[in-house]
Amino acid sequence: MLDVCIAMIPTAVYGVVQFGLHALWVILVTVAAAVLSEYLWQRGMKKEVTITDFSAVVTGLILALNMPPEIPLWIPALGAVCDCDCKADVRRSRPELHEPGACRQMFPADFAREVYE
Repeated sequence: MLDVCIAMIPTAVYGVVQFGLHALWVILVTVAAAVLSEYLWQRGMKKEVTITDFSAVVTGLILALNMPPEIPLWIPALGAVCDCDCKADVRRSRPELHEPGACRQMFPADFAREVYE
């Protein structure tokens, strides 16, 4: 997963250059929320903490790079928490069900005005 993160760096850098500093904040907040929520979920469920495998970072990056650059920061953070917590155990037992950023699908229905403005 670290290789995937490294491969997404040029895209993230271009997004920040193209769309400005708020795009960087979207990326940072989303990745932090994904990693923190996965850590807290695994600690709360008394499971082995696996944030060092970078899967939460990949999920946060994919979700952040799918967000519009001026979106309020709480929306991608909520998506990251939903994505990591809801599927943390499923992805470990059945990896074919894991699609990073799948919680992005909830945004058009629930936050259409914020996502598409």
